[in-house]
Amino acid sequence: QVELIKRFGATVLVGFSDYLLRLAEVVREQGLDPARDLKVRMIIGHLPEGGRTKLEEAWGGVPAFNWYGVADTGILSTEGPERDGLYIWEDANFVEILDSETHALTPRGETGELVVTSLAKSDLAPLIRFNTHDLTALLPGQGKANLPFDRMAGLLGRSDNMVKLRGINIYPTAL
Repeated sequence: QVELIKRFGATVLVGFSDYLLRLAEVVREQGLDPARDLKVRMIIGHLPEGGRTKLEEAWGGVPAFNWYGVADTGILSTEGPERDGLYIWEDANFVEILDSETHALTPRGETGELVVTSLAKSDLAPLIRFNTHDLTALLPGQGKANLPFDRMAGLLGRSDNMVKLRGINIYPTAL
């Protein structure tokens, strides 16, 4: 991967933060400095809470931007340059934040389960009110960019006990 980044002069890296952190380690193991020897200028990753600083430091100060999506829906939201929340792609998704116990809509700013209806799904099975079991909140007001889109806080946790182990969803209760 490092050779491909160098050969093609990649300036943007997109991926999961664990992989991108490991990739920065490999760059250093090869005797290279990520900031000096590569042309990477932006990183876009699924950033866990507190993961931005670690990723930016690993890549020598290259700015990292958060995105959110799940395999069933694709990308739902991304950060803008101000990094003050993730702008929801409302032309392709209808998003609801529901209380984990009552399944009622939560007030803006309160954490709940992210439920998605995909408006642009083109395969055989439509996705209607899909509960991701990921916890987030709709942010109040417009962001600093003053765009007319709702913003969400990003991934704040899970409402079930699913964990990812080497990229595979594991439910401990099923073992």
